[in-house]
Amino acid sequence: VVSMIKSPKSKIYNLKFFAQHYNLFVALILLLAVVLRLPLLNGSFWLDEAAQVLESARPLSEQLNIKHDFQPPLLHLIVHLVLYLTKSEVWLRLVSALIPGLITIWALMMVVKEVVSYHSEHRLCAGETKSLLRSSSISYLPSLTSLLAGLLLATNTWHIFYSQELRPYSLPAMFGVLSWLVLIYNLKFKIKNLKSETYNLKLKILNLLLLALFTILGLYSSYLYPMLILGQLVYLVYLWLKQPHQRQLVKTSGLTLVTSSLFFLPWLPKLLEQLQVSAQLRQSLPTWQEVVSIPQAKGLFLVFAKFVYGVLRVDVSLDWVLLALLVMGLAMALLILSLRSVSWRKRLAPFFIWLVVPVFGLWLLSFFIPVLRPKRVLLALPALQAIWAMIIISNLKFKIKNLKFSLSLIFLGILLVINIYSYFKYLTDPTLQREPWRQAVTQVVSDYPDQAVAVFAYPNPYSPWRWYAPSDYHTLTTGKLNINEVKDLKNTLAPVKNYRYAVTFDYLTDLTDPERKLNLQLEEFGFKEVEATAYPNLGAVRVYLRDGR
Repeated sequence: VVSMIKSPKSKIYNLKFFAQHYNLFVALILLLAVVLRLPLLNGSFWLDEAAQVLESARPLSEQLNIKHDFQPPLLHLIVHLVLYLTKSEVWLRLVSALIPGLITIWALMMVVKEVVSYHSEHRLCAGETKSLLRSSSISYLPSLTSLLAGLLLATNTWHIFYSQELRPYSLPAMFGVLSWLVLIYNLKFKIKNLKSETYNLKLKILNLLLLALFTILGLYSSYLYPMLILGQLVYLVYLWLKQPHQRQLVKTSGLTLVTSSLFFLPWLPKLLEQLQVSAQLRQSLPTWQEVVSIPQAKGLFLVFAKFVYGVLRVDVSLDWVLLALLVMGLAMALLILSLRSVSWRKRLAPFFIWLVVPVFGLWLLSFFIPVLRPKRVLLALPALQAIWAMIIISNLKFKIKNLKFSLSLIFLGILLVINIYSYFKYLTDPTLQREPWRQAVTQVVSDYPDQAVAVFAYPNPYSPWRWYAPSDYHTLTTGKLNINEVKDLKNTLAPVKNYRYAVTFDYLTDLTDPERKLNLQLEEFGFKEVEATAYPNLGAVRVYLRDGR
């Protein structure tokens, strides 16, 4: 863009440069994505990640027994295999999250390129206008748009964060983008083969098999993946109505999606078990719903805010409100300008459906089951980045004295500034990073190696403690999710009197022990708090010393 501004007369040459060196720019964007995702990759596992790796460390025969984890088994199996080679946080996250994140970025660029070029080819083949043949920029639009979409996703800190998390968020997002890529590519067969008037049957069959494979793997990676499939089916219905000449391709693609989804049926009994455990959890901890979901009134807003601002904490303040209004205002203005073009309406359609159906569908589902959180709809984030890229490129006319050009450039600048600032904050602000359990556990074990016991108001020691602490370090638990369900707390905690030091954690106590009964019981036993160390996102780790010991 800078070179275009400096040399507006050479706009054709500059556009051709992007197209001719497209693969180089794709590689550079992927390299940038890797560089941005390497810092903090070796950070401590937080509660859910440690639980994931502990579950996956069990024997292979037990990997399908995951009723306490409301997730399908694919990630468990992947992590189980990696654990045969290493227990390093870096390598576990690399295989399970970072590599899928990189594939997501690459696949998004391919999807955008296919969609933009598809409608360009369609217009040329249909002979809508001869002026397109004389357009010097029409053949470069797919490359430019796809590169911009890839750049926006590569620098988005919400995607960066979950490309570093050992949980099933990056994985289903990857399968989602790959399935959209194969679906769009399958719909291009008729356009690509107009000259030959025949289909490449082997390639078409392979394409449908890949669509089925990605759909099955996506279903076994996230329970929310069906919402993405629903979006794909909605798009096929849209094509059925808008493009009658493609109905045979639409029909085969739709049948492939529906048929491959049936392969999830054998897992349904396990899903029902997990739903029962989840219901019991909500009964024991009524406030748990506030943790796993967000209020319906602000659900959609928070998803959009996280997709745009990433890991930044969004406050209801004048600065944030003004920035949100500016971003939304520019986005709506550019979107309206883009929708005035029939070709861009068709290009935007699949990405709008890809974004809206999963997010809005889960918002509706959350009225019954609390599932909506921005991280759980990460599979819709690539669609938003594609929409941003399309409304920018469609209005970027490469003329300096043009309102559309100015608005597009300003909007692009704001998005990139937000991504850069958000990434800087992520690296420098510990409160935006994961819970430092490794540091906390190491400090406790180092300072109190003997005559000490770690006490938890929880059924078991917290999963990060079990992962990082020595197996012979003494622990004591209340045995219940809610301490109010413990019938005789005094006798349950009585073994603590055999130790000189007792270590407790404020972590999750607002849910499991809001009245701090555990700490009060320790004081009743004659323990006095002698140390409290606060850790970001983890709370205080408290050390109690018993009198007379």
